[in-house]
Amino acid sequence: MDAASQNRNALIAFGALSGAGIILAFGRTWKWFSKSGRDLIDLATIGKFFAYICGIIGTILLLVTAGVSIWYLIFIKNISEITDANIEQLQNLLRTFLITAFVLKLIDIIHIIIRQTRIEIFFMDWERPKTGEIYKNENETYSILGTSENVSVWRTYFAANELNEIQTFRRVNVPFQILFVLFFLKVINLESYSCGDGKFISSSSNLDCSRSNTIVRIAVAFFVLLGTAIVQNLFFTIFYQRFIEDKITNFIDLCSVSNISVFILDENFHGYYIHGRSPHGMTDVNMKDTVMNLYREENRMSGTRGLEPNSDEQIFIMKINRSFRRQYQSLLQAYY
Repeated sequence: MDAASQNRNALIAFGALSGAGIILAFGRTWKWFSKSGRDLIDLATIGKFFAYICGIIGTILLLVTAGVSIWYLIFIKNISEITDANIEQLQNLLRTFLITAFVLKLIDIIHIIIRQTRIEIFFMDWERPKTGEIYKNENETYSILGTSENVSVWRTYFAANELNEIQTFRRVNVPFQILFVLFFLKVINLESYSCGDGKFISSSSNLDCSRSNTIVRIAVAFFVLLGTAIVQNLFFTIFYQRFIEDKITNFIDLCSVSNISVFILDENFHGYYIHGRSPHGMTDVNMKDTVMNLYREENRMSGTRGLEPNSDEQIFIMKINRSFRRQYQSLLQAYY
């Protein structure tokens, strides 16, 4: 095994993937540039390109580190050869990759947080004020009072709270991930592959990790972390989302039942729209009327929930123009 050639191969892989990453960063920056409605390249555009570069290069460093480590774990059978001093340079290179990837991913996370804080969300309540009130008098007759009742804001509060809960939802459950990673590494003792002579050592044996190899430890950790995450994603996509609940679909149904639409702008001229206008006109009613409305909708006795007639499409991607943006800003200024 030539450690110098493996070191060179790792650098070549990093360079090749970095070239593709720069092209991808250009594409993402151009996409953001068109969404933001800018006419000239300014400091914000350069900063956005730098932020995308940090995230992509950080991912590339992790992939190269994992690829080199897994190659050693699969094809090198004798750990004593790996831990020899002739590959110390490669181990130092992978450590440098990991530290650099951590710093770049930290910048990427800060960039994501800044993007999320700049998203504009506007809830549109389609409910109309009630123009009359029915009551029963002493003579068992019904009368209508010509009063006007303001629309309650609690439905909007509830929809906004559900949207906040969706924003913190993750397909990968972090406590479950940590628990099973520790189970595989400590209980099943998969970490023993990075110790001793490269053979599996049972948990009951005396494990001596004084000769633990950094490269193989990275490979084992990557296998366990990625494998557990893939299993969770498959479970969520195949089983949980289909048979238990789909939080996005439930939120759209909530908007329709609440008669509330959601207007989301992630950039100045780009956003998303969730059409939640109820086909029944009013949803701030009692339980009996709510059940009756759902029954009529189930049996196609009323209109559909979609934006267009006879359509069920409620989610849309928006590309707005400058006049729409100016009108939107003028409406917001009336409230602030």
